[in-house]
Amino acid sequence: MTDEFSLAYTKPEAEAYFAFGNAEQQGDKYLKLALDSLPVTGARVLDYGCGFGHSVSVLVPFMPKEIVGVEPSETMLAEAKRLLQKGEFGADTKVTFELLTSLPLPYTDANFQGILSRYVFHYISDTKPVLQELFRVLAPSGWLVAIFSDVTFHAGYDHLANTPLPLKFKEVMTARTLAKPGKEIVKNAQDVGFEIIKYEILPSDNNVAALDPIYPHKDKIRIEAGLLVARKI
Repeated sequence: MTDEFSLAYTKPEAEAYFAFGNAEQQGDKYLKLALDSLPVTGARVLDYGCGFGHSVSVLVPFMPKEIVGVEPSETMLAEAKRLLQKGEFGADTKVTFELLTSLPLPYTDANFQGILSRYVFHYISDTKPVLQELFRVLAPSGWLVAIFSDVTFHAGYDHLANTPLPLKFKEVMTARTLAKPGKEIVKNAQDVGFEIIKYEILPSDNNVAALDPIYPHKDKIRIEAGLLVARKI
């Protein structure tokens, strides 16, 4: 998902993700720990970049009142809706999925009490307009939790920031993303008004993604997972 959503998954890419399944990624346990410290129960939550619903599965045990998942890939969204119809997300939380292909977000100000964005921001060339919109639709005292690929560069290689970065998952499938510095995301969040509660680089246990060996600068960057927890004051 980008500011123009130009990296929306093609059908073959989406189907490869379905085959890959809902494998718990590197930072999911830390994502759950972050959610456990926030007022999720009874909240209306926006899942920004819901894919085919794995992040909804992460949210549901925390008992939000409602989850609205938005996604630019029609193929991903169709699978999410299919899983919803099968009852895969339970019955205690109202869940809806909506196609979102451009900004601004189609919601009024202060519409949500929480926002989750799981492995999305590293697709976005300029996160500031997105974060500005997320800030707008979040109610005062509302929370934002985001996890994303977080890239650091060897000295002299900062010019690689926000350039294409090919990944492989368990040596089975590839994915398109950007070499996104997490500190850039955090600064943009601060610039639009968020109070940063926590930003950390996560331990690299259970990392299912790695740089594709064909990447020419693989020895000049380090890719990890970053976790951001922020609040609208």
